[in-house]
Amino acid sequence: GPNIERQKKAYAHFIFFMPGSIGVIDLGCDAIHFFDNKSLEKKLTLKHDPGDGPRHAVWSKDNKFFYVLNELSNSVTLYKYKKGKFARIAKYSTLPSEISDSIKFSPDGRFLVCSNRGYASLAIFKVDTITGTLKLAKIAKLNGEFPRDFEFTSNGKFVIVGHKKSNNFCTYEFCEQGESVNLREVQNSRI
Repeated sequence: GPNIERQKKAYAHFIFFMPGSIGVIDLGCDAIHFFDNKSLEKKLTLKHDPGDGPRHAVWSKDNKFFYVLNELSNSVTLYKYKKGKFARIAKYSTLPSEISDSIKFSPDGRFLVCSNRGYASLAIFKVDTITGTLKLAKIAKLNGEFPRDFEFTSNGKFVIVGHKKSNNFCTYEFCEQGESVNLREVQNSRI
């Protein structure tokens, strides 16, 4: 890719499985490669915009939509998936000039959440479950530095965020408020 410092060569960062295929996200080449899960022959390459640096991905619960977090362009690319074909629908910014790392759905699939490392926040998008499109609901500041990863509790009421540089993890109550969301810190623990 065009980012000389981060894209000197292929950089396979994330691998996932889907029926009949293995997907490999390549940050260095701005692409996602799909291989047959038996022969390991390449079936398809999904190219991203130059300099996107795709890093992580997640499927909607019904497997109709595929969301890719782009680390270098700080964005989420949305694809519609049907019968082995991907159609790009939209690209959404997570936060200008900051770096995102992790992408996950809330347990009910109604929110897509992305961490922003440099800005120490979570970008929370409301998902239109019919069209797959996203609407920014909140960019929630966090109480820690460099959120490395996060996870929802199984009931979706809390989000636990691990912070790499401040060496702590925080638990936040995930409160839906109409079209918006609020995070309320309930615990902050040092590691």
